[in-house]
Amino acid sequence: MGAFELFFIAYFRVFLPLVLLTAIMIKISLVSFVYLVCLLIIPLLPTPSKRTMNGVTGLFLKCFIAVSFLPLLGHLIFQLVTWFLLESQGRFANFTSCTEDEKLLRQIGYQNLKGASLYNILRLTVPDVLIFFMSILTMVLSTRMRDLQVNTLVTPGSPLPGGEQSKNIYHRIQVLFEYLQNLMLLAAGIIAPSVYFVVVLICLTMWGCFKSVGSRYLLLQVLLLLYTGCHILLLHLYQFQFFQEAMPPASMLARLLGLPGIIQTKCNELSKILFYPNIKWSAAVNPVVLLFLYLIETININIWLHWVE
Repeated sequence: MGAFELFFIAYFRVFLPLVLLTAIMIKISLVSFVYLVCLLIIPLLPTPSKRTMNGVTGLFLKCFIAVSFLPLLGHLIFQLVTWFLLESQGRFANFTSCTEDEKLLRQIGYQNLKGASLYNILRLTVPDVLIFFMSILTMVLSTRMRDLQVNTLVTPGSPLPGGEQSKNIYHRIQVLFEYLQNLMLLAAGIIAPSVYFVVVLICLTMWGCFKSVGSRYLLLQVLLLLYTGCHILLLHLYQFQFFQEAMPPASMLARLLGLPGIIQTKCNELSKILFYPNIKWSAAVNPVVLLFLYLIETININIWLHWVE
């Protein structure tokens, strides 16, 4: 494997997700929710190559360019309309101080920048510019990979290289990620007692009875992956002002669903990121644990699909 291939794999699997995660964290909106969906899809995709660029990976990259361009275009239109049209007509007040119009557009991802500090203006605009640039760069690099006709994946049903020795190595990798998955499940269940604690007890019981979770429980792993992904998305949505007003963080239902309020909205400080005072450490750590759990689950499932008989 050449230097470019190694660089691209590091870019696609590490750097691009980190940029997406940063953009998601510094601005909570429907646009960042779409970025989060993209972030959760990337670990499931085959690495771009001649074969995969004609399939699901190529389709995702084209959609990624579209979903990163539309917010940028929306920003431009919104700022032009609010600054030059509505202000001149005396209707600018419709987009200030938590009015219905302002709340709707802000939670979509378009926010009035009048009176905001330079830091907050950059925080609210630069992420969308950067993500659009990254989507174009990803497509360019992926096209280069396709032209080199590099395929870095072992496809389902293909023979394992190296015979029995390689098969033993893959088995050790599979066992390692089973351990890591159960540890992350346990951490998620301890930090916020929920279905994760029940699942880890089931997995450990099965592991103890059958020595390995094995392909018998691949369906359980897929269902757990779907549940974890949906839980991450729901945690993000709950930071919206609309959802917290409909179901306050202190309510019994929010606590039963494991939905902590992390981001707080104040109508006199709309351009700033505000956190709830005295927030528990478990509420802040839980999303990080869930993201690591999701990543390990995707790796574990891919190991079973591609390498384990």
